[in-house]
Amino acid sequence: MKSSPAKVLEVPIEFRGRLHGESKLSAGEQLLYIRRLARLFRSRSPYFSQLVVFCLIRASGMMVDLFFVFVSYEVLAVLFRLARVVGFLFALRWYFWLNRRYKFRRSVTGSVAREDATFLAVRLTGFSVNWLVSVYLFENLAYFHRFYLVSALLGIVVGTAINFLGSKFIVFR
Repeated sequence: MKSSPAKVLEVPIEFRGRLHGESKLSAGEQLLYIRRLARLFRSRSPYFSQLVVFCLIRASGMMVDLFFVFVSYEVLAVLFRLARVVGFLFALRWYFWLNRRYKFRRSVTGSVAREDATFLAVRLTGFSVNWLVSVYLFENLAYFHRFYLVSALLGIVVGTAINFLGSKFIVFR
């Protein structure tokens, strides 16, 4: 995959039952294989692989965000506008550490404090758009009064592009 050879041969593999000893194909070896495949994917498509990891982190962060919106709005009876802020604040910490650890770890150039501050600034921009969309939908369309988490989710989706580009080109350059 890395060398782009002119000629490729297929070598068939024939599996048989083991005659002696035990397999060395442990769960650890399987995990190592998956890591090597991921490394190959990153080397062939660095921008696309960053986007894929960003979206996976974003999906996990959306769950954190939506969970805290639900708890704030339903359980604590906080206004929806404030519940969106609470969800964002919890998800913000989640996003920063996952992004720093898994997506942009090789391109980290500054101090954690500087990265955290610029990350917060970028995310506040994305969250502003996110918040405006979700609150507008909730306050102006009756459907979203009943399905308020859908309005929160749509706001999150709208802010994703701003957050990815800002993280890639400003925070973790």
